[in-house]
Amino acid sequence: MIIDLQTLDWVAISAIITLLMAIATFCSLWQNRKQLNELKRQWEEVHKPHVIAVLCRYSSKCYVVIKNISNNYAYCINVNLSIHCIEDKYYNYEIKDKIKEVSFNLEPNGKKEFLLLLQYWPEKHYDGYIDIQLSYNKKFYDEITLHLSELNIIEDAISNENAIAEKINRLTSVIETKRFL
Repeated sequence: MIIDLQTLDWVAISAIITLLMAIATFCSLWQNRKQLNELKRQWEEVHKPHVIAVLCRYSSKCYVVIKNISNNYAYCINVNLSIHCIEDKYYNYEIKDKIKEVSFNLEPNGKKEFLLLLQYWPEKHYDGYIDIQLSYNKKFYDEITLHLSELNIIEDAISNENAIAEKINRLTSVIETKRFL
């Protein structure tokens, strides 16, 4: 097969090749746009504060602790709390009013504690749950449910800190002993 180069329509061929290049460029730009949107989403996820609520026990008292577990500031934190449990004289029912009145900020890895139980009894079974609605940074919202039955499995934070301090003291004495050997 012999092709005569003079009879080919070079304008039509260059138009087809240009069209193919335009389609390839469009596909490339479309893919770049999707990658840019994913990078934006990842950046926002990494740089947004993460505020959580947990139950914590110190000695004989229990607290609802609001924590910022991120490396970014959380501001304008508003908490709405509703306790669903059987009446108990040891519950601090003023907690709902105190939390509603407060709008606060938390530094990275910061926390704020609100007294929940005036007296914790380990042998008692606590029924019910707490619904918590969090809003922060004027655009993030979260709903958390804390079950009061978890109070019996939560370690006492002070005894845990004391155990850690005791282990550090033991390690220090071992290091001192080995230093002299």
